[in-house]
Amino acid sequence: MKPAISLLLAFTLGCQSSQKRITQLFGGPEAITTLRAPDKVEAWRTTASFAVKEGTETKGRLADYVILNGPVSVADEVSTEIAAILQRDIYEWNMAKGCEPTPGVAVRYSRGENQLLIFLCFECDILLVYFNGKSVGGEDFDRAHKALADLARKIFPNDPALKKI
Repeated sequence: MKPAISLLLAFTLGCQSSQKRITQLFGGPEAITTLRAPDKVEAWRTTASFAVKEGTETKGRLADYVILNGPVSVADEVSTEIAAILQRDIYEWNMAKGCEPTPGVAVRYSRGENQLLIFLCFECDILLVYFNGKSVGGEDFDRAHKALADLARKIFPNDPALKKI
């Protein structure tokens, strides 16, 4: 096999492998369809129970996390950009962090009966994924921190904590 063809084949197989891993991270093909073509997208400001400071007003729970604010509707342009970033190979597949995520933002993509809920922790750059109420994955997103943080600030432009990330 010629070197150029061999390199192209390796690249193609690597891309297929990355796309397969991304599909698995989000809970399968239905979840990816929900991410790509949602009927509705909403977001919340969230945190972990252990991170709630005394006297902080909370508004219930969303999956395993505490709601601080929301839901708010997410503009199509912003939700499309988030979805595009999340479908790229931005993940640190072979790295594990020794931290307990405190997701500051949750974004839910809904399509029909399907709901894809993505929690983003900007302290440790870990996302956690729930599909139809079930935890299906989590991964490090260090390479996309700035892009996703910028989009989170567009969703919650007046949030002082997000201005610092």
